[in-house]
Amino acid sequence: MGNSYHKYVEKQIESAQDLTDGKRLVLKKVLREGSGDKTPPPKSYATVYYEGRLMNGKIFDASTKETFTFMLNNGSVIQGWDLAVSTMKKGEESLVIIAPEYGYKNAKKDKIPANSTLIFKIQLLGITVTET
Repeated sequence: MGNSYHKYVEKQIESAQDLTDGKRLVLKKVLREGSGDKTPPPKSYATVYYEGRLMNGKIFDASTKETFTFMLNNGSVIQGWDLAVSTMKKGEESLVIIAPEYGYKNAKKDKIPANSTLIFKIQLLGITVTET
């Protein structure tokens, strides 16, 4: 799968949106449009399904049986996730390619080698706005 998955990702990158002002460090390709025009505000909770892969196609993590909920912009997830999910609409499913600078950088994390580009398929299921 490694080489064919790498080719699939390279093809998606061609039409992906750059979320880092031309640096191409976090790229997002919408696979299925969400509903409405609201995106999660800072410090809100996002509930997602996700699958994380390395460039060789190997899955390193996934929310297969239950959803994953986290607070945006508080350091609970990698910077690339905060950036990408904050641009998504409820119901949207996107492929997100995250360079090491917005991922785990030069740190090894469980099944993720240091300096890895990460590929996530993320579906935003819900947004919970916190009271300020």
